[in-house]
This record gives sequence, C-alpha cells and structure tokens, in this order.
Amino acid sequence: MTKSKSALEPAPAKVLVLRTCNANLLSRGGKFQWSPVGETTTAPDWRANAECGNGLHGWLWGSGDWDLKEKGKDITWLVVEVDAEKVVNLGGKVKFPSGKTLAVEKSWAAAMAFIRGYASYPAAESNATGDSGHASATGDSGHASATGNYGHASATGYSGHASATGNYGHASATGNYGHASATGNYGHASATGYSGHASATGYSGHASATGNYGHASATGDYGWAITGYDGRAKAGKDGCITMAYHDGKRMRIAVGYVGEGLKEGITYTVNSKGDFVEVAA
Repeated sequence: MTKSKSALEPAPAKVLVLRTCNANLLSRGGKFQWSPVGETTTAPDWRANAECGNGLHGWLWGSGDWDLKEKGKDITWLVVEVDAEKVVNLGGKVKFPSGKTLAVEKSWAAAMAFIRGYASYPAAESNATGDSGHASATGDSGHASATGNYGHASATGYSGHASATGNYGHASATGNYGHASATGNYGHASATGYSGHASATGYSGHASATGNYGHASATGDYGWAITGYDGRAKAGKDGCITMAYHDGKRMRIAVGYVGEGLKEGITYTVNSKGDFVEVAA
C-alpha cells in the first residue's frame, strides 16, 4: 500500500514570534488586521527577501529591537506560531509569510510566560544539534543541549542544566538549582526555580532567574537580566537589570540601566530601599 504524502514527510519545525498590536489586533497604524487565537494571519504581499516589508514581522522567541513595538498604553501582545524554515532574519526582528495566533496577552510578562511554557514541552531526545532542534531533560540532574540556531533546551527536573548555543536559542531550567545558558545572539535563558542560574552571553540576550536567590547574567550588548527576590544580576553595554525586593511592607521591582548608574559587567543586588548595590560576582 502506498503511503500518503503527509505520512512520508515530517511536520515542519515550529518557532514562536512575539509582536504587538493595538487592542483591536490592528498594526501598521491601524491598517492591518491580525487574526484572533486559533486562526492564521497571512501576508498578502509576501516576498522571501532579507528586507523590511512584504511580510509579517515580529521578534523571534520574544527577542529583538524593542523600539519597534506599538506605541501607546493599550498594547496587545501576540504570540504567533510560524514554520521555522520560512522565517527571514532582518536583524532585531524577523519576517514570515503567515502564522497562527496562539495567545493574545495584555502584558509582556504573560506573553513570555506562554513562550517559556511552549519551549519546555518534552522532546524525543535530550540533545538536538540541527537548526530549530528541541532538547528536553525531565529528570533530576538532567542535561539538555540544543546547539543549532533557533534551538530549544529544557531541563525541568531538580538541578538540571539546559544549554542553547545557537542564535535565537531558548534555554529553560525550571527546577530548583537549575542552570540555563543561551550563548548565541538574541538568546533567552530562563531559570524559574529556587536559586537558579541564567546566563545569556550574546548580543541582545535575555536572562531571567525568577525564583528567590537566583543569578541572572546578560553580558552581551543590549541584554536584559531579571531576578526574583534577593537575586544577583549583571548586564553588558547598554543593558538593563530588573530585580525584585521587599521594602518591609510588600514586594517591589527595581530597574537599573548600564551606563546610567550601573556599570557594565558588575554584579548587583538590591537593598530594602530599592538601591542597587555592588556585590562580589
């Protein structure tokens, strides 16, 4: 019996793109309509060239040039699923011919939480070396490594290690004492458990250690380091740091900018007054 074409060909690898619209899912000054959750948006003028325009645009895995987001207070964040092979890198953003809307959120944090959850879905193998590969290690002390561009590595057990070494990679360590490392440009490293470590060393990387006592390092230019309560963080040139602290009454957030009070490559914590304090690395 002859197998159907769909049975012979594997499904294309998927990536997620984050973008902003207004409250009515309109972009381009209110002229282009994006589709709601579960539906697909298609560019009517698609061209597969490395030039802005002629396609749909956004930030691959939520990383890129933030100056491109919609302006105003009623911003809506869309998470769009796209065929990886059709993504065109434009530097700071990507473009693609079509994508399925998976989530519509009112905040960046909620949209990125969705993206991190998507990235942590178990994969068949714990090591993926090709572009757009997925690697997952779900047991305690597991190791997951995705070395190609657009790769995902997820270690969900206690004391796990996740490493994504290609550009636009995403590494997630969700158990306590986990380590997540994204070494390529525009990478994301997320360690969500207690006392986790997250490191994004490439250009415009994001490192997030949101559990208590975490360490976040975004040492490439324009990076963003984020920590939970009593964390440690450092960032590279023109980077920023966001840290949680308790002022004696409630939890609050302190934001600092390298070059505007904070020093490049220096590790900081935050005291109960919200002041950034240098600490030993």
